[in-house]
Amino acid sequence: MKKLLSLLMCGLLLFGCSDKYDDSSLRNDLNDLENRVAKLEELCKQMNTNISSLQKIVEAMQDNLSISRVEQISDGYIIHFSDGSTATIKNGKDSGNAPIIGVKQDTDGHYYWTLDGDWLTDEKGYKIIAQGTNGTDGEDGITPQLKIENGRWMLSMDNGKTWTDIGQATGADGTDGEDGIDGKDGTNGIFKSVTEDDDNVYFTLEDDSVITIPKSDNSKFAIAFDTTDIAILNGGGSKTISYTIKGATENTVVKAIAQDGWKVKVDATSTDKGIIMITAPNPIVESEILVFANDGSYRTVMVSLNCMQGQIVIADNSIDIASDGGRQEIKLTTNLDYTIEIPEDAKSWLSLAPETRAMREDIIVFNIDVNEGITRFATVALKDREDNILQTIIIRQLGAYTDVHVEKKGQLENTLADYDYANIKSLKITGELNDVDFLFIGTMQGLANLDISEIQLTILPNKCFAENKNIQNIILPKTLTEIGERMFLDCIKLKEIIIPQKVISIGELAFQGTAITNIVIPSSVKSIGRQAFYSLGLNSLTFAPNSNLEKIDKSAFSASLLPDITIPASVEIIEESAFQWCRHLTNVRFETNSKLTTIKRYAFKESAITSIEIPASVEYIDYAAFKQCQSLTTVTFAKNSRLQTIAGKYEGGVNGDIDDDEWQSQGAFTLCSSLLTIQIPASVTEIGLAAFKGCTSLETVTFEKGSQLKKIAGAYYFPWNYDLESYRNNYYGVFANCTALTTITIPASVETIELAAFQGCSSLQSVKFESNSLLSVIGGRKTTVGNGYGKTFYYGAFKGCPIKTFDATGCQNLTTIQVSAFDYNTISLFKLGTVNPPICDGNFAATGNSVLKVPAESVEVYKQAAVWKNFANISALDE
Repeated sequence: MKKLLSLLMCGLLLFGCSDKYDDSSLRNDLNDLENRVAKLEELCKQMNTNISSLQKIVEAMQDNLSISRVEQISDGYIIHFSDGSTATIKNGKDSGNAPIIGVKQDTDGHYYWTLDGDWLTDEKGYKIIAQGTNGTDGEDGITPQLKIENGRWMLSMDNGKTWTDIGQATGADGTDGEDGIDGKDGTNGIFKSVTEDDDNVYFTLEDDSVITIPKSDNSKFAIAFDTTDIAILNGGGSKTISYTIKGATENTVVKAIAQDGWKVKVDATSTDKGIIMITAPNPIVESEILVFANDGSYRTVMVSLNCMQGQIVIADNSIDIASDGGRQEIKLTTNLDYTIEIPEDAKSWLSLAPETRAMREDIIVFNIDVNEGITRFATVALKDREDNILQTIIIRQLGAYTDVHVEKKGQLENTLADYDYANIKSLKITGELNDVDFLFIGTMQGLANLDISEIQLTILPNKCFAENKNIQNIILPKTLTEIGERMFLDCIKLKEIIIPQKVISIGELAFQGTAITNIVIPSSVKSIGRQAFYSLGLNSLTFAPNSNLEKIDKSAFSASLLPDITIPASVEIIEESAFQWCRHLTNVRFETNSKLTTIKRYAFKESAITSIEIPASVEYIDYAAFKQCQSLTTVTFAKNSRLQTIAGKYEGGVNGDIDDDEWQSQGAFTLCSSLLTIQIPASVTEIGLAAFKGCTSLETVTFEKGSQLKKIAGAYYFPWNYDLESYRNNYYGVFANCTALTTITIPASVETIELAAFQGCSSLQSVKFESNSLLSVIGGRKTTVGNGYGKTFYYGAFKGCPIKTFDATGCQNLTTIQVSAFDYNTISLFKLGTVNPPICDGNFAATGNSVLKVPAESVEVYKQAAVWKNFANISALDE
């Protein structure tokens, strides 16, 4: 301070001596000195804090404390000890020539204070201990204190009573270091770093010595989420988040509690990982979900998930861009995570600028290339992590085109008389047009781009663009309400079109034969006609939010290259063959609150679907709806399903092409060879012929509790042509040829199992019936071909099934087992609850030690009954 006052006096004296004297250098020196003094005082404060913390750490070792948590703060760390106490370590600035205070363990096992690596001693020369001494009258360890006085470091070892000068703190040429990063680059004269692993926390001192303190068990067990903010856009919508558990055990349990109408489901995928499905109420209210993780013993951690209404607001989601392109910023406000999806066919001229801010920020920046053609569009989708569309942005870029105005209908040719219209590539027309004008447009051989957006028409002339081989892009009238049948049929170069927002219907064959790869169906559209998009090379099909679409007509998207689709909630019927032969279609989703009631025949036949959940609203799945979906592994039915019929049939004819099983078997899921499991909803009353025939990977079939199913159907077909030699596949049981099925439990509601119902299930070894079964008939039949062949064929409910156990204990009403029902297979154990022996037409080859268990009062009756008496052992069920 004396030096500072001296400099101030010199400065004032010089200022008074001359008007021309430049004192800026002196002022800078003074400011620099003041700044350095302030920094050193701050450093001194931090060092005293850290000295106290160092002593606390040493005492923690002495008391065998552990560390429960290391909390990182903006300027350092807070160390939480197992006894509830804490110590704060400050990230310092470069300590320069500050004294290095530390501790070192001596040969007696105690820690003592050091100064610049040497022992600190008292006036008697004894080392100064840095930890308290044990015992009833143990003394506290001495805590060194530092201060700066007259530019010198001062040290006190007696709580500030006396001070010792230990070195220079400031100097004429001294400089102070900049802030360190995470306490690593800069130092504070005490700690060099604080690090941790799963077991310990490590304190590295300035002299590179390390103090190690173990962590508490609780610190090793924690649960982390990819996000704890749950924002959902629509009521009833869902969001899935992932969690990871640190320190998980085989007994780890994760549970969640929701309130205020929110629903939560935990699905653990392994001992330390899983997902949580969260569903919002309708309407959405702010709430929280509590998630608890327990390691199977005493350690439990809890995390709160914040649940809220999702919002994504774009001030202007319809953007017009000049033809010369450039950059375009789009501002939005949101609390949702999203990704930006640009249509494939727009990526050549529209791209995301690198300056676009990270997800959840409020500005998106696009780069737009120069447009030398007609006005072009791109619909950019903002999607959540489940690939659902949150919002769309329509970008329209004006083009360099010929612009004409037609005053009167039928005068387009005259209006263009002064133009070289044969070579016009891009044309915009305003005014009025009629069918004659559209005929003339068809003669313009060079026309590739057409904009008629401002023409006031609700309906275009029939087929006015059909078979136009040159047109590539069309902007339709904004007032258009209908796209008529065959409107763009075989426009082989047409690749871009935007359906106006007022269009209600799209006619049959409307876009067949075009080059369109991306299409957005406005919310106004109520119907899509037969083969409207048949066999298109579609990369994407998007239905605008709040769609009013009611029906997807026959073959609407059949044989297209569509990879995935989300069916709007408003759709009530998917007509036959709507997505048949879509061999790239792997994902089919249905919006929540779906109104779909009917999936017609062949709707998804021979598509590439891998899994599907049928909405609860569906009541009828027609025959062959999913036939030969050979990648389909999983079919589930939404909770509270209203499904009544899973249909099936067989196709026969006078020519009797019976070997063509792919044609004849027409069950809803026939030949879905990858299907692994199915649970039939309780509401189902009918399962048609061959419904699951040939599902060769089907391992598990279950029936929901309370099933209403009356029969398990089966049949066979014989043609008129008896000259055919092979009849091996002319049977059509519901589960026929399900070769991976090993066991099944039949619902109590089933009254009849028809012939061939399970025929060819070559791995089926166990059949069981629910209690109080209504079963009365198990079907079978033999047929002999005439015309001198004398060839006999057998069809039985369980023909070809190597059944070992047939548990019909719950069947008290079984009256008839028809011929060949069991194909004379040996059944090791047959349990039957019927008092009176059913009529049995030669079905069992009961040999060896086969066992028949029947009601006690009926044992003797069965021993005398035809066929039944062939069992080696007949005894009571309760024995």
